[in-house]
Amino acid sequence: KGDALFAKKMPREARLAYEEALALDAGNPTAHFGLARMSRPSPETIKDVQEVLDAHPKLSAGWLLLGYLLVGDGNSAEAEQAFEKALALRPNDIRSSVALFELALVKRDASGARKRLDKLKGIAPGAPRTSVARAQLFFLEGQLLEARAAAQDALKYAPDDPVALRTAAQMEFELSNYAMAARLLQQLVAADPDQADGRSLLASALLNLGQIEDAEKAIAPLLVPESSDARALRIAAEISIAQKNPAKAQDLLRRVIKADPLNPEPRVALSRLLARQRNVQQALAELQEAAAKTPNSAVPDLEMVSLHLAARQPDQALAAAKRAQQKDARNPAVELALGTIHLGRGEEAEARQRFEASLALDGAYLPALQRLAQMDVAKGNVSDARSRYRKVLDTNPRNESVAAALLDLMVQSGASPSEIHAFLADAVRGNPVSARLHLLRIDRLMKYG
Repeated sequence: KGDALFAKKMPREARLAYEEALALDAGNPTAHFGLARMSRPSPETIKDVQEVLDAHPKLSAGWLLLGYLLVGDGNSAEAEQAFEKALALRPNDIRSSVALFELALVKRDASGARKRLDKLKGIAPGAPRTSVARAQLFFLEGQLLEARAAAQDALKYAPDDPVALRTAAQMEFELSNYAMAARLLQQLVAADPDQADGRSLLASALLNLGQIEDAEKAIAPLLVPESSDARALRIAAEISIAQKNPAKAQDLLRRVIKADPLNPEPRVALSRLLARQRNVQQALAELQEAAAKTPNSAVPDLEMVSLHLAARQPDQALAAAKRAQQKDARNPAVELALGTIHLGRGEEAEARQRFEASLALDGAYLPALQRLAQMDVAKGNVSDARSRYRKVLDTNPRNESVAAALLDLMVQSGASPSEIHAFLADAVRGNPVSARLHLLRIDRLMKYG
């Protein structure tokens, strides 16, 4: 009865049914598992499930549940052991294989995920969930087009499957196809209005489309007064900023900080909002608090660099950049910050060296490419500036941001219409799914023929 009520999304009634079952049989595994499934992951819940499994070690569903609870509690090593036990008890159970695959994704272990995917293919080669797993692995490996194709394969066979819909929508979102992402997510949310993750992504897609009122309606059900959904609150803050309501955005960002105190990003967002309102001291105080809460993160220090540079405080900016370098020397943004400070002081050789160092860490890092291209143009070396962008596109023709930056440079540096048309035609051929590049090409054709 409890399981049936839970499946009907009647949690209160399900909980009562499970408690009634335990009153009749204190050791009933199904009732214990049902209550654990409805609880937040915690040491107490994990201990309860473990005690049941000590008495009933051959319950595959129990090991699977324990694994998910351990993941939620941040213990991935023990979670993997629990999933392995579930799989050993039921070798052809797709759920255990999927759980182990997803755990590898969380750890960003592409090699481990591929091994788990091979196992999943052996169990259920044509299952939609297998196609979803393929999409997720392609996404982890940065192969967005292949990820999109795999997600669409899953939808062909299971057009209403929530996991397939969510994955396909994520791929469209990552490819900046926000309209298609929104359509898929509207289908998902219509079938399951309580789908918090899908609803949040829907609001983001609508916001990117400029449909601010629709985005606000999409996120509204997640914003109950006691909500601690950091992602939903963050999106709601972005909507408030778009609505030019900074007071509401500040309130929402402070709720995000309360819900996720060890994440520096919400404080950085709040700092930027305060800085735009010319409240520089309070903005700086938020960044200092973020740095104190997350001492190993370079994010607050990098933001302090921008804040100090805007206030014409180069010495303080340099000190912040050096703190960031101590924390994250492999971050291309750190070298970019140091280069920007040198450039502001007129130290062009040192600035160029730092920008090149930034590209050595990430050859496609657009801000560093742009700084170096600007320096090339300033010295009259337009061909060198263009070559920087082309080198990246030769390696990855799907990098639409670099393609757009090269287009801007070509326009600003007086490239002929025929050169620009030829470049855009090549860019679209290299990245045929980029709506941005198609629109740029259409815009040029409409203006200049």
